[in-house]
Amino acid sequence: KEVITMLAPECKIKLIGIRPGEKLHETLITSYECTRTRTLPRLYVITPEFVHYDASWLKRAPLVPAGFSYTSTHKDFVLTKSDAKALFIRV
Repeated sequence: KEVITMLAPECKIKLIGIRPGEKLHETLITSYECTRTRTLPRLYVITPEFVHYDASWLKRAPLVPAGFSYTSTHKDFVLTKSDAKALFIRV
């Protein structure tokens, strides 16, 4: 609700609850994928298990730490209200 209020403060909001099959949280990079995930400025690159192209440029980028995962509930990736507001204003 808070995000909607930031995006469209003039809109009326009707909460309808969780719908069947609705996800509450996302896992974008699993701990299994971290063994082949590289970190670049402002993004992560998950390389395929079998590379069929020249990815030598990517090997210069560091791997993420062992056990890394990127989820919507991870404390390092949750935006504060002010961070979220700054992103919405820039778009």
